[in-house]
Amino acid sequence: MSKYQIQSRMVKSHLMNDEQVHKSLSIMRNAIDTIYNQEASKLSFEEVYRASYNLSVGKHGKKLYKEISESIKK
Repeated sequence: MSKYQIQSRMVKSHLMNDEQVHKSLSIMRNAIDTIYNQEASKLSFEEVYRASYNLSVGKHGKKLYKEISESIKK
């Protein structure tokens, strides 16, 4: 198996459908709100990390950045 085939399989495994993207962005939005309400101890940091990782690897980094920026501005 070539290096390209391995990388191709890795990228395909991280493709996200619209529902997954929406759910991950919702997790991030909720995390920002929770932190600003000084309730960070209620967060699952593993869930927040996984959501941000999947969005980044799934080529949705711009949406993630925009969502976080908008949440912080509010």
